[in-house]
Order: sequence, then structure tokens, then C-alpha cells
Amino acid sequence: MLLLLCEAEKRNCDLIVMGTQRHGMFENALLGSKAQRVVRQSKNPVLVVHLPEEGSRTVSKKKG
Repeated sequence: MLLLLCEAEKRNCDLIVMGTQRHGMFENALLGSKAQRVVRQSKNPVLVVHLPEEGSRTVSKKKG
């Protein structure tokens, strides 16, 4: 079992949140390989968040 899943079970976590970056269609179509393994093997719900590429704008400031 993955260390992350062992820790989540030991700490009695309700939810696991992971970040992932897409690297292209041919490299893990939806999720990174680690995120895929966690989603498949976890007994707990897993929320996978797509992380923006480095240098991209992630927050737009509201004018006013």
C-alpha cells in the first residue's frame, strides 16, 4: 500500500486532496500516475486538483 494511504488511514482522514499536472495525451490521459494509483487504491474519497503550469496566471485581480 502507498505510504500516503497508510498515513491517511492511520490519521483517520475523511478526504485526500492531491494536485496533478497534465503532461499530454499520451502521458496519463486524465491524471498523473501517482494520482491514478491513489484514486484506485484508496478507501477514502480523493479530490484531484489540476495544478496550473509554472509561470501561468492563476488568479485574475478584480479592478475597482
